[in-house]
Amino acid sequence: MNERLTIQDLTDLLAAKHSMTKKDAEAFVKEFFLLIEQALENEKTVKIKGLGTFKLVDVDSRESVNVNTGERFQIKGHTKVSFTPDTNLRDTINKPFAHFETVVLNENTILEDTPIEETEEEETGEEASAQAVLNEMGDDSETTVIEENEGTDDGLSEEEPIQEEQIASQPLAEESIEEPAITEESAIAQESTEQTSPKEPEEAITETDIEEKVEQLEDEEVPEEEMIIDEQQAASIEEEKEEITAEKIIEQELLKANLQPVTPQVETSKIREEKGCAFIDFPVNVTAIYETYSNNTVELNKIIETINTIKNDTNVTITHISIHGYASPDGPYRLNEKLARERTQSVKEYVNQLYAFDGAHIQTDYTPEDWEGFEALLCDTTFQEKEAIIKTITSDIHPDSKERKLKKHFPAFYDFVLKHWFTLLRHSDYTIEYRVRPFTLAESRKVFTTNPKNLSLEEMFRLALASTPGSETYNQIFMTAVQLFPDNPTANLNAACIALMQRDVQTAATYLEKAPKVPETILAKGVLCFLKNNYEEAEYLFRQAQKAGLSQADNNLQLVRALK
Repeated sequence: MNERLTIQDLTDLLAAKHSMTKKDAEAFVKEFFLLIEQALENEKTVKIKGLGTFKLVDVDSRESVNVNTGERFQIKGHTKVSFTPDTNLRDTINKPFAHFETVVLNENTILEDTPIEETEEEETGEEASAQAVLNEMGDDSETTVIEENEGTDDGLSEEEPIQEEQIASQPLAEESIEEPAITEESAIAQESTEQTSPKEPEEAITETDIEEKVEQLEDEEVPEEEMIIDEQQAASIEEEKEEITAEKIIEQELLKANLQPVTPQVETSKIREEKGCAFIDFPVNVTAIYETYSNNTVELNKIIETINTIKNDTNVTITHISIHGYASPDGPYRLNEKLARERTQSVKEYVNQLYAFDGAHIQTDYTPEDWEGFEALLCDTTFQEKEAIIKTITSDIHPDSKERKLKKHFPAFYDFVLKHWFTLLRHSDYTIEYRVRPFTLAESRKVFTTNPKNLSLEEMFRLALASTPGSETYNQIFMTAVQLFPDNPTANLNAACIALMQRDVQTAATYLEKAPKVPETILAKGVLCFLKNNYEEAEYLFRQAQKAGLSQADNNLQLVRALK
C-alpha cells in the first residue's frame, strides 16, 4: 500500500476481521507493541514467528560534510531498530511478483528505481515514522527505526541474504515506501555518500521498455569480446526467447481477458449477528444477579459493549436478542434445571432494565447441564481414561447417574473437573441480531474500511468493479468477501480467479472446490490446468465451457491450441 498504517488503522482492521469490539482490539494492539518494546529493552532482540525479528542496533557516530558550506560536522551515534521479516511473511508479500525473472546486476549498476545508499535524511524520515507510531501509543521512548539496508556496518550480516532476495521484487518496495522530501540534511549526507563511492560518471536512466533495460544490463555485465558468438548460436537463442515469450503472452491473455468476476445475487435483507459468552457467577442456589460479585462486572460489560457497538451504529437496527443459559453437571438435575431457567431470566431482566427493549425482542432458552461442553473440554485433553469417560458422559442414562458413575469410577478426575472445569460450564451465551441498510457506492467505500461485515456480497462486487482490475484494492475486496462469506459459492469462485491471476494455483484449487457448478467455474479450472502445464486437460475444460455457452472459452481454445 502507498499509505502508512496507524495504530488506529490496525485496531479497526483487527476489530473488523475477528468481530471484536474496537476497545478490545485497541487494547490488544497496544499491548502487542508494548511487549515488543519491553522485550527489546531487556533482550535487544525479539523474534516473532510468522512476523519477523526486531533487533536493537547501535550506530556509531560518523563525519559528514555540508555541501553548501564545505564544513565538516559529526553525526551523533544512536540506537535504531531493525526488522527482518519472517520467511513466510516475505514470501507472502512477494508472491505477486514471483513470476518475475531475476536479473543479475553489476555491482555498480544504477537504475532509476534502484534505492540509493541510505542518507541521514532517509534515516530521519524512517525514525519520524516509527516515532509517530510510538507517540500514538503514548510512549516517549527515544528508540528509532531504520531500514534493513543500512549503509554502515551494524553487525547485520545475517540479514544480507534476505536483502538480496528482495532485489527481484523491487516494485513492491516502491509501493510501500514513501519517498522522503529532500532537505538540507539529505543533501549533506548525499554528498558524503558520493565522496565515498567510486568516481564513475553516472547517466540518468529514463523510463524505457523492460527489454531495453535488460539488454543494457547484459551489455554492462559482460565484456564485449565475450559476447561474440556465431550466427547459428544467435539464431538458437532467439528461437528460445520467442518460444518463451509466446507462452507467456498466451498465459497473460488467459489471465487478463478471460477470468472475469461473477456477479453475486442481491441480498434482499442484510441480516447480521454478533455472538458472545458471559460467565456470570452466582452464589450457591441464588438466581439473582449481583453486579459486583466475583468477576461479574467484567462479564456483564461484555454483553453491554456488544449491544452498544451495534446500537450506536446508525446504519443498523437491532431486530432480535437471544440469551441461552447453561448450568454445570454437578448437583441434582432438577435443581440445575431450576437454576439455569431462573438465572437466564435474570440476565434478560438485567438487559431490559438497561435498554428498555420490548419483551418480544429478547428470547431466552436454557440447558440444565452442559454435558456437550463437558465433552468438548475432555476431547482436547490427554487423560489416561479419556475414552472410558467419554463413553460415560455420552451415554443415554440419566444425568444424575452419569455424575454418580464419574464419582465412583474416576474420583481423581471428578475432583479435578469440579475445581477447574465446572465453572466454565456455567455460562450465558448471547446473540444480537440486526438488520443493515443498503449502501450507495460512495458509502460502501467508507464502510469497507471501517466495518466490511455490514456490506453485502453484491455491494462488495460493485465496489471492486469501481477500482482497477488486478490492483491491490481490487484484489483485497474480493479476498475480504470470501473471508466474510466463506461458504458462498460465488465468493469462492471470484477469490479463485484472483488467486489464478496471482499464479497461486494451490489457493485457487482450494477456492474452486466450493465454487458453483457454472460455466465460469469450468473455465477457471481450465486456466488452473494451464498454469500447471496440463494443456490437454485445459483444452478439454475449455471445450466444456464452450459447449455451456461461455464465449470466453473460444479465445481460450485458440490460445491453448497455439502451443501444440
